[in-house]
Amino acid sequence: MDHANIRKRTVEEDALLNTRTGTFLVGNGFILTALGTQGGAPYTWMIAIFGLAMSILWLFTTVQCFNVIQALHRLRADIPDSDPINDAVTQATGWKEGGRIYICPTALVALWLPAMVIGLWVVINILLHRLV
Repeated sequence: MDHANIRKRTVEEDALLNTRTGTFLVGNGFILTALGTQGGAPYTWMIAIFGLAMSILWLFTTVQCFNVIQALHRLRADIPDSDPINDAVTQATGWKEGGRIYICPTALVALWLPAMVIGLWVVINILLHRLV
């Protein structure tokens, strides 16, 4: 596999990750809005549980993209490179050869953002449980 094919597939995976993230963020926004407009209705806890379940699904789908993107970066790192631009971008965004690191733009979008939203839904569910 050459650099062009790896780059093309990486761009496709990045686009998939961005699309999934946008879709789930919008969905979470609608669910939070629905939760806020219910004003203590007896079924509010069902909305909150749905939000938590959807966010867990979001994390599962973005972890898949994250793993594929990392595998593609490892493939690119294994090919002898004569392109200093690719090396500079790889170094600047936190990708390291042969290992995972979880503080890079892709990890923030694919792992940390869904995990934070899951944490938010857990807190909301705990608070709703205490109010009922």
